[in-house]
Amino acid sequence: MGNMGVDYVDPFEKQNRFYGQMKQDYLNGNIKNPVYEPYFNWKFKKGSLFSKVEAYAMMDAASDELDELYRKHPDAFSAIPQCDNNDVWCHYRLFKEDAYMVSYLEHLDAEVSELIVSGIL
Repeated sequence: MGNMGVDYVDPFEKQNRFYGQMKQDYLNGNIKNPVYEPYFNWKFKKGSLFSKVEAYAMMDAASDELDELYRKHPDAFSAIPQCDNNDVWCHYRLFKEDAYMVSYLEHLDAEVSELIVSGIL
């Protein structure tokens, strides 16, 4: 079966681009809520893993912020845009200027939740 005109993109390359942009936005002060500091310290500064209490505080904050962004962009889920395989944020484009933030918050929430569910925290 051919690739049907779609170029293969290494998923680890996409992941690295995502984390690279997330880290840059964090370092530039674009992710302002201090409740996420333990996550970024662990993720990018190789600090110690945050506590379960901190994890729940981050998940609560992410949920609240995501609710606000979803309400701000009610049509963001109305259509799935045609995606270029290289576009890490394709599915977030309808969030316009908030595309990166929505992707970061959804990712942070999912990763922190997984640490709790898996018993690591």
